[in-house]
Amino acid sequence: MRAALALLAFLALAAVLAPWIAPQNPYDLAQLQLIDSRLPPLARSAAGAIRWLGTDDQGRDMLSAILYGLRTSLAVGLASTAASARKASRASAALTCPLPVARAGRA
Repeated sequence: MRAALALLAFLALAAVLAPWIAPQNPYDLAQLQLIDSRLPPLARSAAGAIRWLGTDDQGRDMLSAILYGLRTSLAVGLASTAASARKASRASAALTCPLPVARAGRA
């Protein structure tokens, strides 16, 4: 349990710090270099930077793509967890609150 919580904290921290620790912004088209497309892991780009996980067909750094994608994945996971918790708390409140009982003899 502690290891899972530590891993989740590490991934959340990496997602928050992605703009500062990622070597490249994968959404910035001005930074793409097609000459760096399909580099294998640990290869040097034309600019001399090491691409730890290689690059894709468009020359985007894979480590950067993973870190920026992690931000989206964590946001979707947190939003769905919050929505589920809200729905569960409403269902729980509805089960614990008894329905009003109609009294006999009243219309």
